Amino acid sequence: MRHILSLLFLGWIFSGCCTDDVSPIVPENSITVLIVDETSNRFEGGKIYTYQDNYPTYNLQVENRPPADAGYIKVHYVEGNEQLYYASQIWMGMGEIIVPSPLTPPQDFERTLTNDYVFLPNDAVELTNGPSDKDEVEKYWAQIQGLKVVREALKQNNGQVHYFVQLLGAGLTDTNKWVFIVKN
Repeated sequence: MRHILSLLFLGWIFSGCCTDDVSPIVPENSITVLIVDETSNRFEGGKIYTYQDNYPTYNLQVENRPPADAGYIKVHYVEGNEQLYYASQIWMGMGEIIVPSPLTPPQDFERTLTNDYVFLPNDAVELTNGPSDKDEVEKYWAQIQGLKVVREALKQNNGQVHYFVQLLGAGLTDTNKWVFIVKN
């Protein structure tokens, strides 16, 4: 009997600490970077940045150096003093995403269970390389709008969406990525 109780106790402990749900939990003070491949129109993954402090403001500083030989795009979260995104743009070559790395894989982001669709908010801000055609942006937004992390951010009064197209090959190759930054 004692062994059975011990086994039940151990089972209870392990069931509480181990779950099949690997979806990132979306904290209130977070910013999520999500990447969609332009050629395949597939969500490739992203990263959730969390912050201990609840900053009263939200400012992104963008540095976009177009490629002469090589350029880059950097997106820095001012209040959190953190680089959210950094990628090289190489003329006649292949740029790469340096930050965030590694990306959380797409299957680790939980999706909503409903089939409803949420359009890109009218107050979404394009950070660089714009202005983009709204229908084109919506095509890539469609790949992430059903993620719970996006839906939770859009429910918040201070939820915000920024986006841009990253020209990793300086527009000369099919390696463009659409980057969405969602503030929760």
